[in-house]
Amino acid sequence: MKDRVHKFEKFIEDNEAKRRRAIHKYQTELRLKEQKNYEFEVLKEQLEELRNRHMSLCDKLARYKKFEEYLTRVLDDLPENYLEVNNESMLTSIMDRHKTLTSTNNNLIEKVAGLYDGMENENQTLDDMKYNHNQNILVINRQLAELQSVQEQTVVDTTQMEEVVINKQDNFRHQVE
Repeated sequence: MKDRVHKFEKFIEDNEAKRRRAIHKYQTELRLKEQKNYEFEVLKEQLEELRNRHMSLCDKLARYKKFEEYLTRVLDDLPENYLEVNNESMLTSIMDRHKTLTSTNNNLIEKVAGLYDGMENENQTLDDMKYNHNQNILVINRQLAELQSVQEQTVVDTTQMEEVVINKQDNFRHQVE
């Protein structure tokens, strides 16, 4: 009987060990399942983003298709040696030419804007100079008017003095006669 009890206890211990291993395995697999579910969701989101980007790029490609067709027609109409081609396609050469012309145009626009600003500054300076000149003319005219008044007063005073002198001379002559 002891033998049977010992075998039974061993059986229970083995079952308990199996149960612990099964619980541990279950918990490990549960964590692994959660991790895999999280990775699955992340991959699903990435797939959705990639699909959206693919759709966006397809739309962009469709929108730009007309430009490619236009450039192809332009290429067909150009003379053969119109653009230098150094191991590049004519399409690339045309686009490079467009970039160059656009850049030059932008530089010219900036230059004109700068010159316009300079012109506005110079016009402001000219207006200030005209204003100052007009102010100087007013001051000079006022001074001239004052001097003319002084001169007129001097002429009047001189005339009066001459009359006084003439009267005195006449009186002196009359007294002498």
